[in-house]
Amino acid sequence: MIDTIRAAKITLGVKFSYVMVALTIVGCIIMVIKGKQAVKRQETLTSINLEKKAQWREEATQHIC
Repeated sequence: MIDTIRAAKITLGVKFSYVMVALTIVGCIIMVIKGKQAVKRQETLTSINLEKKAQWREEATQHIC
């Protein structure tokens, strides 16, 4: 009886890990697709960061004056 429960737990754990691996792979594929779409729109992390820093600098100069 106890061996059957342990075997069921192990089987469930293995199935759960397979589901997690599959979800991770799907998530990675989605992120690659989204990233390629963003590059086509010229939305790179570098350009977004530069825009934010420029905005912060502008706000900082307005607060100083």
